[in-house]
Amino acid sequence: MNFDDLYWNDSVIRKIVIDRSTAGKKDSVVVEVDWYDVGLGIIIFEDVYCLKLSMNFDVVAHESISDAYILSADQLKELNFNFQILNLIIDQALTCYVIKTASTGSEIFIISKTWKLKSI
Repeated sequence: MNFDDLYWNDSVIRKIVIDRSTAGKKDSVVVEVDWYDVGLGIIIFEDVYCLKLSMNFDVVAHESISDAYILSADQLKELNFNFQILNLIIDQALTCYVIKTASTGSEIFIISKTWKLKSI
């Protein structure tokens, strides 16, 4: 399955877990999502190199997703992302995944080698 093909709009983020139990060897980010079309599932981002969260709280509402997509290295340059991170993306064949929410206007940037989708 392609990341961009998932049914993001109106799906809800229920939980985000950062796993650095084997720091530098197997860093991962797990996002539990209540998918609008199929129910609960998790996305596991593996070999994570960078995680940037800009999340707003104190809103009494589910964290519904408005959009999610993959950014190119050129698009990251426009966002003034750290230069070292840009070099890593190019050198290590990394991908930048972006998840934006409607409820709180939050943005999540995850730069990793791979991702996989699992049902709960």
